[in-house]
Amino acid sequence: MRALILGLAFLSAPANAGVVYLDCELEKYGFKVTLDESQGTATITEGIAYSGKAEFAPDKVVFSLLDRHGAISFRKRWTISRVDLSAEYLWTAYSGGNETKRITESGKCRQVKPPERKF
Repeated sequence: MRALILGLAFLSAPANAGVVYLDCELEKYGFKVTLDESQGTATITEGIAYSGKAEFAPDKVVFSLLDRHGAISFRKRWTISRVDLSAEYLWTAYSGGNETKRITESGKCRQVKPPERKF
């Protein structure tokens, strides 16, 4: 019985539920991202690192960051295709709850090996 339960738990895990490291180049800037589907998280590094919840769909991964400064806020949203590794970035500024500016960029990601760790 235990073997059956363990086998069913193994089968229920997503096929690619490991950690994936990507290096992405957009039109004006690049970033690195670590995707952990088993934890439902993304860590993006663009000078400094941000970690948060990511949405893993069969064809894409979407993650975003909201930064607030009083009545002004900025949303960064990244979408990466799981099919062809294309990437989209959307930066939106809000003031008083109204959208004031929107910037979009597109590019491509490539899967890379994780950095060698010393500890």
